[in-house]
Amino acid sequence: MSTIEKKMYRMKAQTETITITMFPKVATTHEESENEAKKHLPFETKPFVVEEICSEEEWKEGQPNFCPRCGSRTSFDDNGFYECSDCEAQGHVSVEI
Repeated sequence: MSTIEKKMYRMKAQTETITITMFPKVATTHEESENEAKKHLPFETKPFVVEEICSEEEWKEGQPNFCPRCGSRTSFDDNGFYECSDCEAQGHVSVEI
């Protein structure tokens, strides 16, 4: 029997004129994040996306694993440098906690 790992997710919804991005305060499953997005959106919107960001531990430690420019999953070296293969962005990110 496998357990479903809880992660930090980013939820995004969009109409023709507005984009809303939501983050939960605690780690949840994908399904829980999807239900929270449906419950808290101020308007009917379809589609919306639920993107995995990282584990709750990584979130608390300030270890990003997504591109700050396009949101794609990427990795950072020990100095905070990243190169995104999706949008070809590169740079340095400093996360202060």
